[in-house]
Amino acid sequence: MISDWQLANLSLPAVTSIVTVGSTSHLSRNAATSSSPAAAMVWWKKPSVGCYKCNVDATFLLSFNRTGIGICIWDVEGTFVLAKMVSFPCLHQVAVGEAISLFEAL
Repeated sequence: MISDWQLANLSLPAVTSIVTVGSTSHLSRNAATSSSPAAAMVWWKKPSVGCYKCNVDATFLLSFNRTGIGICIWDVEGTFVLAKMVSFPCLHQVAVGEAISLFEAL
């Protein structure tokens, strides 16, 4: 997981291509920038037919004392279906903010 996170946070010149194999897309990187044996990471994988993919995230705004969440839903072709954003007037711990995101998505 750490290697995947590091790859996702590399600067754009280090990412050389996006390769799709079957229903999974991979980000390929230069071997020179690789710090792990993995040469690619899964970027997006299609959900099963009849299912949707849901991405959630939370943000924490200390200066405004607020927690915000965002939700995006995609269909089997990767087409945008629905999005939602909610803001709460208090700061939560990261795990709680992410859990609220999942709850709101459901």
